[in-house]
Amino acid sequence: KPSANANTNSLGLVDYMNLNKLDSSFANRKKLATSYGIKNYSGTATQNTTLLAKLKAGKPHTPASSSKNTYYTENPRKVKTLVQCDLYNSVDFTTKNKTGGTYPAGTIFTITGMAKTKGGTPRLKTKSGYYLTANMKFVKKI
Repeated sequence: KPSANANTNSLGLVDYMNLNKLDSSFANRKKLATSYGIKNYSGTATQNTTLLAKLKAGKPHTPASSSKNTYYTENPRKVKTLVQCDLYNSVDFTTKNKTGGTYPAGTIFTITGMAKTKGGTPRLKTKSGYYLTANMKFVKKI
């Protein structure tokens, strides 16, 4: 009986990622594609073939599992900023949406909920209704 990964050459991108316990969601594939220099990833066969070849070649990238752990994915209830942080009126952190002010390191926020960007990046919703990064490099649960 052949082993499950005896011939990974015939596998498609999603099957290959699943076999290797990688997050095969479109959001993660798009993020991986960007990290491998594939611009404007939309999931075409050509892009998937290119991404699959780069994954197999072991080009440097951040594994899906470790990047997940850098963001709070469940409501931490209360956080303290580790660096200066901005608040936004949308989960999309653009200059246009930066309307909630800028706060110094050490500021404490009460978190009332969670949201995600279209790309799947978690955001913290503050008591005031603005959004704050859920990145553990910038905020810490207290």
